[in-house]
Formats: sequence, structure tokens, C-alpha cells
Amino acid sequence: MKRAKGLPITTYDWELMRETFSSFGLGLGIFLFLFVMSRVMSLSEIIARGASPIIIMALILSAVVSSLGFAFPPSYLFSVLVSVGRLSADGELIALLSSGVSLKRIAYPLVALSAGVVVLSLLFQLYLAPLSNRAIKGFAVKAMMETPSSSLKPGEFFQLKRGIWIYCGKVKGKKIKDVFLYDSGKKTGIVRIIMAKKAKVSINPFDNTLNFAFSNGNIYSAIKDGYKQLSFKLYVLSMENPFLSGSLGSETKRDLTLPALLARLKRDREVSKRRFLNTLLHLHKRFAVPFSAMVFALLGIPLGVFARRSGKWTGSIITLAGLMLYFGLLALFQDIALKGLLPAALAVWAPNLILGGTGLWLIKRKSEGVGL
Repeated sequence: MKRAKGLPITTYDWELMRETFSSFGLGLGIFLFLFVMSRVMSLSEIIARGASPIIIMALILSAVVSSLGFAFPPSYLFSVLVSVGRLSADGELIALLSSGVSLKRIAYPLVALSAGVVVLSLLFQLYLAPLSNRAIKGFAVKAMMETPSSSLKPGEFFQLKRGIWIYCGKVKGKKIKDVFLYDSGKKTGIVRIIMAKKAKVSINPFDNTLNFAFSNGNIYSAIKDGYKQLSFKLYVLSMENPFLSGSLGSETKRDLTLPALLARLKRDREVSKRRFLNTLLHLHKRFAVPFSAMVFALLGIPLGVFARRSGKWTGSIITLAGLMLYFGLLALFQDIALKGLLPAALAVWAPNLILGGTGLWLIKRKSEGVGL
């Protein structure tokens, strides 16, 4: 085959990489849509509260950046299946094999291209995705600050947190009127009832607390022989924001860049063995998932022989199956590691080794002329 001038690879290699790159864009669009929709659904309650269009667009953009690191590897598997499948469908693969070009030789440019995908995925997984996850929480808090009382419905009781309920007669923006708050004393041990003519609801973005500034009311506290009444003109009650619970309400390992994650790992070693193991598994996943792009390339090349240009759905099905198999194995080995039966590094990298080894074995057999 004629070599491109000044380059160590053939012109045909460049064509194969160009076609793989174009298919990669299609795959990236598909998987980004799936991953971003999953994130947007988790934010649907925030969006439904009437956040401004600018905040909604910022949330979606942050979700896109946060999902890119996970979307790169399966997108590359899809592109390899499509490009190699086209070679097979057009008979070009048979012609190449017949002329003495092995499947191993055809795999070189695709594996080389996967290295670039690995680097991009690492960049997003280690730095950009954590920053985007933080941005999502920041924009979510900002959306809540615009309409912090939007979850409160006039004439209905709303549970702010376990043991604390609130009732309001009217709701308008950040202001509520005819307020009744019942605190069962789960935390303080004192049963209280707060009644006020009005209150202003706000969120402190620095510590993510929900604040109620009650005006002109009374506090009734239960005592041994009855109750104690306290009148006030202004009374401020602060609590953890119940609207941003779970992963949105606290910092998680997904929000940490590599330096911060390494610092967390050092701290967790002194806290408990299980906590340290969980953080260590997460750290290895940050590296193992991006390297799955190279694994998918090795696996996708022999599997792509069966794909056809007229059947891109075949490539999609194989990609989804490969993705499910990879993360299924990852979950299985992580569970084994948490039981202390396998080192954390081996548990996380085992799917890469198994699937990558399988791909190398299939390529080797085909290169030796053994039918798949």
C-alpha cells in the first residue's frame, strides 16, 4: 500500500481514522443525549420551580460537560463498530486480508486514535467533570434563591425535614403569610409551635441553609406542666436546605478534582478502613473508565466485522451490550473488593483486563486466519 509522504502510516490508515472520527461524533451525540437527560431528570424539580431560562441553560451546559468523560469511551466503541463494519460490508476487509494485511495491522490506527480519546476522557473525569458537578449545585442553589418558597403550597402542610412541618395560608415569591410551623423536637427534645402573620424565605448560598424570617408572631414551647409562650416581632429560623437533598445537598467524591480527591483519600485512611476503601475504588475508577476507550477499541475491531453499513442499529446494540457488560463487571468486582476478597486496584481494572484481553485474543485469532 502507498504510504502518505513523510508519515509512518498508510493513506488507507488515515481514511479509516477519518471515518472512525466522523462516526465518533454520531455516537457522542447519542450517548450525551442519554447521559444528559438522566442528569436533567434529576434536576427536573429545580427546573419546574420556575428557574430563569439562563439558569436552565447553565444547568444543561454543566450537565453536558459533566457527562462527557463517561460518554467518550462508549462513543468510540460505536465508531469503531461502524467503521470496521463498513469495511466488512463493502468487502474491503476481505480484500485487505487477502492481500496479506492482518486484522492486527488494521487495528493499529484505531488503537492509536483511542489513546487520544483516553486523554480527553481523563481530562474531563479528573478535572472538568468535578468542576461541572459543583457548578450544577451552584446553579441549583441560585434557582432556589429565585423562588425558595415555590415548594410550599397554600393551604397544605409541607414537611421541611423529619419532625418539622410548615403550613402557610398564602405564598407569593419569597414571602408567605399566615404561617404555622410545628417542630416535634426530634433534634432539640422540645416540642414547639411557631405562629406568625408572615415570613420571608431565603437561602444562604455559602452554607446552603434555608432561612425563615418570621414577623409578628408567637412561639409556644411545651413544658412539664403546660406550655410557655414567647411573643416576637422578628424571629429567624435556619436549617439545612431540604430542597437540595442527597447528592445536590452535600459535597460528594464526584465533586472533587484529582488533588482534592487525593487529599480526601489521605483523610479517609485515618477515619475508617471501609471509607478509605470506597474512596480508593472511586480514585481508580477515575482512571479505569477513560482507559476503557482503548479496551473498547480492541474489542470493537473484531466485533465490527459482523456490523453492516445498512445496520447501524447493530452497532448501537453491541455498544449498549458492551457498556452493560463492562459496568456490570465493574460493579461485581467492586462488591468483591468491599468484602475484602480482592485488592481495590485489581477490582476496578479487572473489567479492562478481561475485555481488553478478549479483544486482543480475537484479533490475534483473526490475524492468524482463524475464523471468528
